[in-house]
Amino acid sequence: GRVDLVLGRRIWLFALRGQVGNVMLLVNLRFDFVIVDVMAGPAALGIYAVASKYAELLRLPSDAVMWVAYPRFARGGGGAPAAARATMRRAGLCVAAGAIPLALLSLVVIPRLFGVAFAPAVLPACILLIGLAGEGVAAVAVAYLYGQGMPGMASTGVGVGVVVTVVLDLLLIPTMGIVGAAVASTAARSIRSICSR
Repeated sequence: GRVDLVLGRRIWLFALRGQVGNVMLLVNLRFDFVIVDVMAGPAALGIYAVASKYAELLRLPSDAVMWVAYPRFARGGGGAPAAARATMRRAGLCVAAGAIPLALLSLVVIPRLFGVAFAPAVLPACILLIGLAGEGVAAVAVAYLYGQGMPGMASTGVGVGVVVTVVLDLLLIPTMGIVGAAVASTAARSIRSICSR
């Protein structure tokens, strides 16, 4: 059949609005690494990177929930808001509950895997886990927004998070070091979760 340019344009715009959020999410996840490196140095960055990657283990179930829920919400029908609320509660509780054992295990796992020199990564990892505990709720909210054809709203929440990360990093890293970076990232994630709902 013929190429439907109107449909192609709609698909392209939908993807573009969602992709802006994906790029901003990557910026939010890694731009603080650049700021930590510039403001606190490469040794602090190495410790912060270990803390961050350890804490991001909690993102795995959230990402899975998002990609499973998205097609369900995209099918349409009047039940999508109620299904999103129910899924949000379950995913939110499961992911938040997962933060507790990860925080406790960080006391042993980080020094054992990386050595005693990386023991200072434990506190930032635990702070980052607090922010990541809300990712289950945010993942369902993003899946719902994508499924309902509103990826731009999800991207807006991520954009707000980037601004919060940069501002708080610049304010907190000079006095608190990598703990300040972890607090900034946790605040940004919390604000992103609120904006996505």
